[in-house]
Amino acid sequence: MDIDFDDVRREVERCLLTHLNRRLTDVEVGILRGVWHDLSYKTIAQQLGYGTDTLRGGQGYRLWQSLKQALSDPEIKKTNFKERITARIHQQSLATQHTATDRVRYHCFGDLEINLPCFGRETEIAQVLEAVTTMRLITLTGPNGIGKTSFLSSIVQGCRDRFDVIFYCRGYEVSTVSIWQSRLKKAFPQLTAAFDSTVTAEHSANRSSATADSEMILTLLKQYRCLLVFDQADDLLIPQSAGIPYGPSADYQQFLRRIVQTQHHSCVLWVSPGPLGADIAPSWHGNTVEIPLRALTATEAEKQISLHPALQLTGSPEDWKTFTAYCGGNADLIQAAASYLHRQHQGQLMSPHQWHDTLDIDALLKLKVDTLDETER
Repeated sequence: MDIDFDDVRREVERCLLTHLNRRLTDVEVGILRGVWHDLSYKTIAQQLGYGTDTLRGGQGYRLWQSLKQALSDPEIKKTNFKERITARIHQQSLATQHTATDRVRYHCFGDLEINLPCFGRETEIAQVLEAVTTMRLITLTGPNGIGKTSFLSSIVQGCRDRFDVIFYCRGYEVSTVSIWQSRLKKAFPQLTAAFDSTVTAEHSANRSSATADSEMILTLLKQYRCLLVFDQADDLLIPQSAGIPYGPSADYQQFLRRIVQTQHHSCVLWVSPGPLGADIAPSWHGNTVEIPLRALTATEAEKQISLHPALQLTGSPEDWKTFTAYCGGNADLIQAAASYLHRQHQGQLMSPHQWHDTLDIDALLKLKVDTLDETER
């Protein structure tokens, strides 16, 4: 197994989050990168703009003290860090390979089709797959019709071997946290029954059933690595009005807050047109990230098409702008339309009215169209 500094950083941050509930600072990342590349403190200090003694005795000293706790290794230091962290990552890799085939996984994808090809979204896919390793809440945003649900297909497929539990639902199906919890328990009865009985026994009669359900979910998140996907979560948001900011309902605000502030290795993927709201996210600093899924521009669409010989199109810059706008910047619609034009019109871009009436919607775009509301269609 080849290990690079990104692997090292991920492992160190995972341990820091687990044991000390914090992440690496930029200076600490610089120190570890320098140590990984066998640089002296003097060279590292020059790169970071610090004095050598200041860096060694200040940030450096605190970093190694933190790593002794986070890595459960009281002997770790600059001179042996590279050797010990490499051995640790190798050991974990072997353990994962050994147990992967024996591990029972609990996955409920609902009506989400898995492993659909996701055209032109490689960068965003990589961002999300990286974020799920360290973040407790990821907000995937983008305008309606941009292809968020089909994008999720690639994300869930990429997470199947990373998470013990994956639970997908759409916002309109779970208007309250109580309904969502009931659906989770129904999807995984064999998994939640033991937690449910334990938590119920531990709570007295003056504690509500909603509290008991919440405790059961938190216990589940600690015991298993879970990915909880809320697609079309705009149905769970409340619009801005007098004295009430835009964001999740009070029910879901409290639910998300507890998940983000509780220590575990699970992740919530919240998918909606807009962010959760400026008044909410800052209080969860360090454990959340927003990843926007924006419309492709004409230039980006042309570049993506050029990478696929079977989709080659020719046309003027104006043709490309019209073509991309007609597809709403949706990468999957661009791919489907390009495939049609390549086959039926010799790869020639033309005005949409010249070809859209003959487009075989059922064959090419049924998956996409079914996810749109009447206005978007």
